[in-house]
Amino acid sequence: MVVKSAKKDDCSAGTHAGVATSDLQEMHNHFRELIDAGMKSLAEKSGKDGLPAAPDTSTKAGEVPAPAPDGNVDSELQQQQKDADQTRGGSPAAGLGRRIGGQPNGRERRPQGFAPASDLIGGICNAAQN
Repeated sequence: MVVKSAKKDDCSAGTHAGVATSDLQEMHNHFRELIDAGMKSLAEKSGKDGLPAAPDTSTKAGEVPAPAPDGNVDSELQQQQKDADQTRGGSPAAGLGRRIGGQPNGRERRPQGFAPASDLIGGICNAAQN
């Protein structure tokens, strides 16, 4: 770490210093605590002791009203599901026996050089154990 600025009795600017990551994390946490305490104090003293009042942070309705919820979305989704079921052969489970590659039950075409996910997971687990 390089010191960018310093107080009179501290190490001078431009000095290279080694600092542990845990110490940096502790410094950062302490800095955040000081900021949080200062922000809390500022909020409590808003408009008092010479401090200006905080701006209004409430939200207001926009010029354009929010759209009304779609009342028939349930029926549209049900119709889409029925259409999908008919495309698969009439029942929700009809398409479950086919693989993404288009070949039935485990004989899917796989691009050359690709392994099934189960092979990859086994390799990762074995490497982690070694």
